[in-house]
Amino acid sequence: MNSDEIPEDVVRAFCDNDDYKIVEIFINQYLSIASDVCATEYILNKIKTLNTQEISELFSLIYTDYDHFFLISDGLRWKLKELSLAKYAQFIEKNLWSVDEDTQDRLWSEFVDIIYSSNDSSVIFELL
Repeated sequence: MNSDEIPEDVVRAFCDNDDYKIVEIFINQYLSIASDVCATEYILNKIKTLNTQEISELFSLIYTDYDHFFLISDGLRWKLKELSLAKYAQFIEKNLWSVDEDTQDRLWSEFVDIIYSSNDSSVIFELL
């Protein structure tokens, strides 16, 4: 699959305010990575280069349950949730009060869902 094969409305579903930057980062690079391990490493490294808004959009991509989620496989998403949970917790703690109330509720709800759905108890203990 290449970016020409991805319908615009599908791409648009992943980004608020028609901002395609995060999707564009992955369309040409993630889709060519065969291994979930390599893709996980790539995404976690990419997170370090993003600003706060981009990180927020990226986590929306990773943690959203769209049926047509084409960028990240279910297995990789679960692995990312576990590998990046501590980083995500730090991100929420740092930014929770600097966003509007609806965004606060969404971030907190996503975070709680991730904790409850984690298959790895060591991830939860790492946060405590």
